[in-house]
Order: sequence, then structure tokens, then C-alpha cells
Amino acid sequence: MDDTLANFRRVAVLLLGGSGRRFGGGIPKQFALVDGRLLFFYPLKELTASPEVEGVLLVAPRDYLDFVRKSVQERGLGKIIAVIEGGESRQDSSRRASEYLSQKKLPPTALVLIHDADRPNLNEEVIKDNYEFAIKDGAAVTAVVSTDSVALSKDGARIASYLDRNEVYRLQTPQTFVFSLLLDAHEKAYAGARRYTDEGSMVLSETAIAPLIVKGSPYNMKITTRGDLAALGGEKP
Repeated sequence: MDDTLANFRRVAVLLLGGSGRRFGGGIPKQFALVDGRLLFFYPLKELTASPEVEGVLLVAPRDYLDFVRKSVQERGLGKIIAVIEGGESRQDSSRRASEYLSQKKLPPTALVLIHDADRPNLNEEVIKDNYEFAIKDGAAVTAVVSTDSVALSKDGARIASYLDRNEVYRLQTPQTFVFSLLLDAHEKAYAGARRYTDEGSMVLSETAIAPLIVKGSPYNMKITTRGDLAALGGEKP
């Protein structure tokens, strides 16, 4: 693949970070086997097969870089830009991915889709919608409206107030942004030593750009415990 990304317009970043402490078993959950396939290959297959995606950058823990590179090579997947080392937090890994794409001259107007490797049930519709929504306002996040009653508590012991669940959304990935906007948000957050759990909240807080909501699905679940994995037909808890 060309060493620069100057002609690319739509890329994807797959984040394989995280220690998976709650998952247990001594191995990060993204490398667990589900029906004989590594968990991260499920979303990776969708990204590489999508006609919307021109290239995929993988961000992996240091100790698993060689493993991921070898696994990807053995699969013979196309569209892989590179496998790079992640940071200590999700935000750090996302920032490193953005810096790498900048070094490879990805155009400021390109769209960058970011997805978590521990959400295996990615599909083409949500990929396409993410890019289309990001074109409109520069930022898009996948989310589902809450079906549960939601409350606030200041001390963890008593309910302080209730929220209208019709106005509360559970955030998922992918989350997609115009590259210049994503870079700007990362630079401001890093300069101010401010921490965020996802790119959407970072972009909103650092740039005042409110992401559009892409309709997600309850099936786009995040694998956190072995019980979650068992629900997908993988290892039993």
C-alpha cells in the first residue's frame, strides 16, 4: 500500500486496546475465540469488506502487536493501513491513531470512523450511516435510546432525580468525524489534560460541535464479561 494516505477520503480505526480485567482469563477479550475466530476479526471483517471504507488502521497493545500483525497477514485481508501501538487509555490510543494518520498525510476533509474491537456485531448499514451523518455536520455517534428508567444519584445511596428516558441515549461505536475536527479536539484535550471516555464527548466539549445521532442496535453490544461472550456463542463463563 502507498506510504501516504493523501488520496484517501474514508478510513476506519479499530481500537484493540484494553486489558479486559473484568473479562478475566489472562487474555484481553478482543483476542478471545468465538466460534474459532478471534473476537476482533468480526468487526474487522465488516470494515475491510465495506465499500465505504478505503483503509483500516488497527491500534493494539504493545504486547500483542506482533500477534495482531501476524494474524492479519495470515488472513490476507486487504485495506489494512498498518498495526500501531496504542496508549494507556482509549483516548490515548485514539490520539495516537489520529497522529499517525496525520503523519501519513490523510486529508483534513477525510472522514475517520472509530470502532471498538470488543463490539463484534458491526454491520454495513451503520458504517454507511456513520459516514453519511458525519458529512452533514462533521461528527456522528452511534447510539440507542434508553429503554430503562434512568436516575441520578450524588452519593450512590439515594436517588436524587429522574431523567426522561426518551431523552437519554446509550452510546456505542462507531463514531465518525471529519479528520480536522477530530485532530483539533485531541490537541485541545491533550493540551488541557482533560480526559474523555469516547470521541463524541471529547469533540462536543472541546469544539462545541454536537454529533448527530446514528441509530444503533441493542445487538451492537460491548463484550465486557465472559457471560457476554457466551451469549455470542463463544467461550463459556
